[in-house]
Amino acid sequence: MLSYNPPNAEKTAFLINQMSLKWKTVSNDFLLKIFLFMFFFFFLFIFLYWPPVSDYSDSDLFYHLSGGKFLFENHRIPCTSFFSFIEPMKSWNNYYWLFQAVVYSVYKFSGYFGLVLLRAIVFFTTVFFIWKFLQAGLNIKYFKTKYYISVIFIMIVISIFPRMLYSIRPHIFSYMLIIIFLYILEYKKNLVWLLPFLTIFWVNVHGIEYPILILIVLAFLIEQFIYKLVKYKNQIDVSRKEKLFLISLFYCLLISPNGINLLVMPFEISPFFSQIISEMAPVSWKRLTFFNFSSTYLSVFAFQNIITIFTLFSVIYLVIKKKIRIFHFILFAGGILLLFKNHRFIYEAIILFIPIIKNGIEGILSKENQSVDNKCQVLGLICIVIVPCLIFISHLNSRSKFPVTYNRVPAGIVGFLNQINVGGKIFNTPNNGGYYQWHLNSNYKIFMDLQLSLFSDLDLFNCIALMTNKQIFKDTTKKYDPSFITANIIDFIFENKDINYEKQEDGGPYVPVFFDDREILFVNKNHFPDLVEKYELKACLPFKLNEVDYKTIKEEELQLIVNELQRMEKIFDKSLNVNLTLCKAAIKRENYEKAMIIAEKIIQFHPSIYNGYSLKGQVYLEKKNYSEAIKYFKKALIKSNGYIDKALFYNLHIAYLKTNDVKNAYKTLRKSINVFAQDTKPDDLYTLGLLSILIRNPKLSDKYLSMAALTVPENDIELKEKIRKMRNDYKINK
Repeated sequence: MLSYNPPNAEKTAFLINQMSLKWKTVSNDFLLKIFLFMFFFFFLFIFLYWPPVSDYSDSDLFYHLSGGKFLFENHRIPCTSFFSFIEPMKSWNNYYWLFQAVVYSVYKFSGYFGLVLLRAIVFFTTVFFIWKFLQAGLNIKYFKTKYYISVIFIMIVISIFPRMLYSIRPHIFSYMLIIIFLYILEYKKNLVWLLPFLTIFWVNVHGIEYPILILIVLAFLIEQFIYKLVKYKNQIDVSRKEKLFLISLFYCLLISPNGINLLVMPFEISPFFSQIISEMAPVSWKRLTFFNFSSTYLSVFAFQNIITIFTLFSVIYLVIKKKIRIFHFILFAGGILLLFKNHRFIYEAIILFIPIIKNGIEGILSKENQSVDNKCQVLGLICIVIVPCLIFISHLNSRSKFPVTYNRVPAGIVGFLNQINVGGKIFNTPNNGGYYQWHLNSNYKIFMDLQLSLFSDLDLFNCIALMTNKQIFKDTTKKYDPSFITANIIDFIFENKDINYEKQEDGGPYVPVFFDDREILFVNKNHFPDLVEKYELKACLPFKLNEVDYKTIKEEELQLIVNELQRMEKIFDKSLNVNLTLCKAAIKRENYEKAMIIAEKIIQFHPSIYNGYSLKGQVYLEKKNYSEAIKYFKKALIKSNGYIDKALFYNLHIAYLKTNDVKNAYKTLRKSINVFAQDTKPDDLYTLGLLSILIRNPKLSDKYLSMAALTVPENDIELKEKIRKMRNDYKINK
């Protein structure tokens, strides 16, 4: 039987189909806009929420602030080692003096939050021009085009955000200016008259990167010359006036206090710096094959590699199709050279790759197929929603104290030195030199900071090797006779008898008097004997505090430690090291109210560190408030970011047992015990065996108890008997 089709059935079906496609496109566009809004919201929150100096950044910001202060107070550019006691005074060509002026002005006007706002403005200006560049000239009425542009855009932003978030340094202006130059040259040549002014700003705010500026301009002019020479039919029209503006940029490079001296600076970098500064080490091919998304930090590396590989395939595709522009290819070649020069330039390279990436997208997309398959949608959702969410959550969890992380800088030592205010020479570690010169009273002089264009290789070598090489220590202290010496707590090697760290009879003149979470301070007893008498540390050196056993320590010994710690705590009450020990001592003495106050102080000043939450949970455990104990132990686990602190897991398992939650008690303890580890004790295995019985898993209990029986010492009769009795009682002995 034949069915009847109305005359307009095909037309109606076509209209319905078109309406369906249009509705699908509208709904997809709406979702894409929501996802992009979420993406920007997350990053805006992070950039306004994240401290300017945190666990993940360096302290170079402080020597920039110090340089800006010097400029405004002395009305001349800081181009000498005015803060150092090295003689003769060193001089250099300060290629970022304008950056120092900017950050100091912002700080004077609005403090550290103003610097955070400056960082956010520069970042979002950079992001804005990246977006404008990617979508300029494309037919974005098609959802497929919008979709792929959005995915690539977000991957680029994720690839560059760490450098712009974790440090406020001149580089952030260079990233912004690179994309602005590219955007004007590609799509806004009527604004080419702005480039001379931007060039003058660039060479004064971060002049050492002028070769990138030359690369961009030369690449553009070379393309124009070649296209004109071969009479290329698709040549982009550039007026004579615009070309003159571009040529004038080479002269604008000289409009800085450094003049022609700036031209040699990028090529004077020491080859040894890469051995002490990781970001100056070259990038290997192996690094570009790294695709690990197990953490936010590693995900950034993976996205950087995806962008680099996509750029490489874009170049191959465009060359095959004969669609590659000379301008873009030169930028790509320059980016590759930067990429393999050192890690620091990976961000500049990615921005230089953007024109090639854009051309690759234009070549791959076609009007014939504007649908996006499910696999691409999954990839897009990962880039647009999931990854930014993970970044947001991880930063929310690990956000340090605002505005400055106290365990990142020697804040306690600075507080101590400023309080005693005796002045003198301080032989310091180089990485914290900026913090010292910014915060110390003016009657102190330090040895050096990490302005590596100012100080020599020998200065840096001398400064780093001082505390680990006895001969260098002897020669340097003889030459300079400093009143104070600082050393990193982690790196310091306590083998030098010129450092009197244990009140030795034959100990040297330098005596420990103070430490914080970053460094330990030694004073020359020949210069300030009164300070040594009043502040010398005898019982609580930092490397010994980790060895204290609070179960067996005698009260007299504990009191000596507490006395010295309380003396330091009165000067600087924010130290994690000091407060941790004082809190543990208070718990040992069953002074839980005091222990709670100290634990809350640790959380206040070190919110990203798990120890404060763990100690607060321990106090609640001792007070038999098990629900609160579990709450804070769980917070500590979140803050620990995967670090296994066996004491924390053990305490949490006890809290679960006290609330009769045997299942969670077993799961918690099991996570902290590796049965094959050498330090696993038979008591731990016995406890796991007992818990396995309580959760009704006798087979598993038999394995744990068998392992415990094999490892228990011969003289531990009591534990042997407990294991035997348990296996007999529950009839699991085979």
